[in-house]
Amino acid sequence: MCTGIVLLNRRKLDKYEGEPRVTQHIVEMDSNIATAAVPLLRDAGVAACFVTMGVGKPSKVKSEQATREEFEKVDLEIPTAFAQASKSAGCVRHISLLGSVGADATAKPSRITGTAAGGGLYLGVKGKVENNFEAVGLESAAFFRPCTLIGNANTPSAAASIHKMVSWALPLKFKEIHIEDVGKAMVRAAVDSLENKGPAVARYEGASLFGLLEDKPAAAAPGSS
Repeated sequence: MCTGIVLLNRRKLDKYEGEPRVTQHIVEMDSNIATAAVPLLRDAGVAACFVTMGVGKPSKVKSEQATREEFEKVDLEIPTAFAQASKSAGCVRHISLLGSVGADATAKPSRITGTAAGGGLYLGVKGKVENNFEAVGLESAAFFRPCTLIGNANTPSAAASIHKMVSWALPLKFKEIHIEDVGKAMVRAAVDSLENKGPAVARYEGASLFGLLEDKPAAAAPGSS
């Protein structure tokens, strides 16, 4: 079904150089991203979008290296602007968003946790951006809520190692998952939505997320969590 991939990045990825099915565009990652994104999506006839951007290591934002405003800009404002651009392009039918386990738009910020993953501000922003994507009104939207991502440079190795050691005792939604498996799950859900017209809104967390990697995926939670 997929004939090509269009990447909108803030920097070129050398590993895709020379790959005929991949087209890279370097764009400014700010709230004006729609200006660049709309014609690029429209000209390529993009049917499905995958949004994986974020500030990176959220624990870094807790320190003086970044601010709450920067976190909200990167994890809320820019993704929302891109989602709106995908709607304006007129060709996009499906959009997927990489978020976080426990995303909750009603979560309250805390001075203690700052913008750290799992804190009130972090989970609140992740919940709000889901709501914004849903409000855009594309044919379908899928939200992916993993816990600790393995194989991701933004996950501290110590944290990943500790999580692996205690993973056996945790509920499924709090188990680690490899970033490549998340990618496979996102693609599978998108293809299913485009080919079979799946639920207008689906959230994948725990059993439903891991189920996408099996022959018979577990059903996603429809609508709002």
